[in-house]
Amino acid sequence: IFEVANTSETLATFIQSISSFSNVQEMGSLMERIASVALSTLNGSFAVVAKRSQRGWLLRSSGKAPLLLHSLHNSAAQFLEEAIRSPYTFRMRDLRKDRRSAIIRLDSTTLSSLLACPIQTNGQNTGLILVFGKQEGDAFLDSDVFLAELLASNAARNLESCVLNQELRTNLETTQLLYGLSLEISLAEDLNQAVHVIAETALKLMQARSCGLVLVRNDGRKETA
Repeated sequence: IFEVANTSETLATFIQSISSFSNVQEMGSLMERIASVALSTLNGSFAVVAKRSQRGWLLRSSGKAPLLLHSLHNSAAQFLEEAIRSPYTFRMRDLRKDRRSAIIRLDSTTLSSLLACPIQTNGQNTGLILVFGKQEGDAFLDSDVFLAELLASNAARNLESCVLNQELRTNLETTQLLYGLSLEISLAEDLNQAVHVIAETALKLMQARSCGLVLVRNDGRKETA
């Protein structure tokens, strides 16, 4: 029997916590919620949820360890790249004694132990749950691994759902903007007004600071607007 919690009340709280993930629709907020549940459930001192994106690593945390978090954003980002290659949850008793993890700056020696659990989507590692500093112990236990993997499984489903919902919202907003554009162009009184409407819509779609248009006349001459 897995020692999944000190009491049945703790396990019930854990199940209730992960079931609430579906109520969170924004990616950053959901990651913060996952980190908070990981911290309290695994009895750690600091927790980070890291998700790989096209722009790099998106990190959200629970607890206070500014030096540690800053290093993961910068010099210790290489550790994230190595950790996400692991197909399994792994534990480290002392981060300072391994060259791969020694680059992580610790705010306190109490943060030296680590449990790292991959978040998998469609069989691929897309993120990590990292919990530092096991309280009331030197290292994380087998029961912590069981709970972390259960948490990661639920987190993966909800993070993927969050991405899909965001894409749907974005597509809907784009459709609404383009429909409004076509309507305003049809009502425009002259070319200048139509150009102004197109520029405003382009700014919203591209989330740009400025926008310009190049108009090509029938004779090939170009004008900017």
